[in-house]
Amino acid sequence: MNPNYNAINNLKWMSSVLRCLLHASVPYIVTKNFWPVNETPGLLFFDVLIFNIHSFIMELFFILAGYASVRQYYKLSLMDYFNNRMKRVFIPFIIGVLILMPLIICYFSIAELHIHTILDFAQNIDLIINNTKNLIFSNHIPIVHLWFLYYLILFYVCFIIIEKAFSFTKKIDLNNYNPYWVLIIIAVLTSTCMFFMRRWFVDNPLSFIVELPSFIHYFIFFMLGTILINADKFVDSLKKQWKKNGILSVCLMIIAISCQYYYTHTEYWFYPVIKFTGIVSHSLLTVFALYTLIGLFHSKYNYTNQTFKLLYESSYWTYLLFVPSVMLMHMILYQIEINIIIKYIISLSVSFAFCIATYHYIVKKTFLANYVGFKNKIK
Repeated sequence: MNPNYNAINNLKWMSSVLRCLLHASVPYIVTKNFWPVNETPGLLFFDVLIFNIHSFIMELFFILAGYASVRQYYKLSLMDYFNNRMKRVFIPFIIGVLILMPLIICYFSIAELHIHTILDFAQNIDLIINNTKNLIFSNHIPIVHLWFLYYLILFYVCFIIIEKAFSFTKKIDLNNYNPYWVLIIIAVLTSTCMFFMRRWFVDNPLSFIVELPSFIHYFIFFMLGTILINADKFVDSLKKQWKKNGILSVCLMIIAISCQYYYTHTEYWFYPVIKFTGIVSHSLLTVFALYTLIGLFHSKYNYTNQTFKLLYESSYWTYLLFVPSVMLMHMILYQIEINIIIKYIISLSVSFAFCIATYHYIVKKTFLANYVGFKNKIK
């Protein structure tokens, strides 16, 4: 890897931006989803956008988290590593569960009770609070988008155990392996996990109940990130092949998304073939997309500037704040009769700008930067 880690930092903010594009799209899809509001009719473009981003985005987050984790693990003592992860992951998770989760569930409660104005909200505040409590406990205390941090905490424990027992990251050298053999191994493992999932793509767990197939699936990519740190030859190969991998990603995307049409059509005699094709093509799409992005950013975006630096530094804060912000914008805009593309642009831009502005003018200058940002210059 580049000693300045610029490509990795740029991948972090890029993945954060893509995640924002995804969440801003949810109420505007044709296939309605679990969201406080859903616009009717939706636009198929947003379904395709969400499917494509969702096919690799969380896997990329876990690769980057694994990469950062192993750097910290060998840079710090075990106790310092534990304290660092407590401050940067566990405490933000707990505070998020106590503040952001009830806020998001409150949005669902407001939508469910058909509260449309500030006056309605004020007059029904007790009803909203009670309904929010019922929604929280009836759904096993949902952790909404904070599930990523929850799984990270569990992955850190598993990583330490594996590393202490087997010295995994020191024994596995990706430089000795052809990237496409690694791709096949990952695709086989993740496809197997997907056969035990409800749908033909990876479900995101939204509660404290661990879903074993998705847990194993994401842990594979977390561990891949831990062994990427010294895989210079492996990454150089991805740099040379990023265009080819990108073309293959597009082809696999077309196959995978075409198969989704048949998800509910179990009456067809060829359903098992379509299911197999849909799952395998999705698993291959995930790895090829990751190969493409890693290669592209190490080849073309291995540098930094002030804009990239701000986006990278604020990416953690954006991860925490964007979902509740964009949900609120969706609910406000739901009452306005304008084109859904305009609604999408407004909700996305206002929510994203709010996250960046609050980070730059508040978080960065306060104690919060110690937990979800950077006070000092990135080295």
